[in-house]
Amino acid sequence: MPKYKNVVKKRYLWYPCVYHKGKQYMPGPGFKKAEDASKRAIELKQELRKGLYIDDKTTIKELVIRYLSEYGRNNLEETTFKLEEGIFRNYIVKELGNIYLKDLNKYHIQMLKEKIIKHVSRCHANTVLKKLRKLLRFAVKWDLIRQNIAEKIDLPKIDRKEKERLTLEQFMFLITNEDIPIRDRCVMALAGCVGLRRGEVFALRWQDIDFINNQLYVENNFTGSIIKKVKSDKSHATLPMTEVLSNLLKKYRSDCGFSYWIFPSVLKSNDKPLTPGTWTEKIWKGILNHYRLPQVGIHSLRHFFATFLLSLNIPAPIVQRFMRHSRISTTVDVYGHLSTADLLKAVKLMDESLKPFYMEQTWNNDYIQKLNSL
Repeated sequence: MPKYKNVVKKRYLWYPCVYHKGKQYMPGPGFKKAEDASKRAIELKQELRKGLYIDDKTTIKELVIRYLSEYGRNNLEETTFKLEEGIFRNYIVKELGNIYLKDLNKYHIQMLKEKIIKHVSRCHANTVLKKLRKLLRFAVKWDLIRQNIAEKIDLPKIDRKEKERLTLEQFMFLITNEDIPIRDRCVMALAGCVGLRRGEVFALRWQDIDFINNQLYVENNFTGSIIKKVKSDKSHATLPMTEVLSNLLKKYRSDCGFSYWIFPSVLKSNDKPLTPGTWTEKIWKGILNHYRLPQVGIHSLRHFFATFLLSLNIPAPIVQRFMRHSRISTTVDVYGHLSTADLLKAVKLMDESLKPFYMEQTWNNDYIQKLNSL
């Protein structure tokens, strides 16, 4: 008598084999161990008895095509659509595309997880598996499968290390260093003195700067190759500027001549602004490397800005107003009455801390000597 029931061996793999109402069911995929095939046979019997078994011939690749055409193109923004399409094509379809949905099991997804972790960061692997979970939720919704098997696989753990940031001394060295072009110092100041995101910086137009009232308007975002309105009402804002930032922009405005965009692309003859990725790769990294500063992303200046505000003992709700976080929390709701006067007070405190660096240039030479001695 066989040790395991309702299993059949074909070549090197074991398959569950169940008869129900005169019909044989022997779905793949095969298992290396007869014990696993026997367990699947028990599950298969229960699915058949309860009418839960779906004998659909849709493959993962066909599901991806349906998801992108029926849902993605009509409901996702272009940049999100391109991101998901790339993840599906490069990882999910490449590894699982020919597998029937009904045959997909935890082993397939575990193998996908282990394989991509070897080639990409855990953070990116986490994103890939989340997209697979999302894809299979649609398969359940469309009655192609009964359960989302990807939910049973744990996502890769991400080490949440504290991100490295520039110090106040390093930041002020950069935006007051006249060896760095004024344009590039303005980019850094917009991120570090008012907390703009990278895409928001490069989507700014001169009409968004109000020098009379010393404030700027955040309306657009440059993401991928597209300039569009910022996502949420929280991101759309009018923010007061520090004198340091205002003075830099005024000087840059007088030097750069006419342009619609604050940071126009020379190649596009002012039709489009400079691409954020281009500036980051060709300018920002070079500046950090030249002055032997930590290799941080330009987005780290936004984190620097928030940390700096908190170090001045500015209340967290005011910091949240500056940062324009999209998540609505109880704290934001309670302090939703904060006025522009509160923001101006915070800017004044910032200016008092920044002016010694901005007005006295002697420390700058000392800092350069310190860097050269490293």
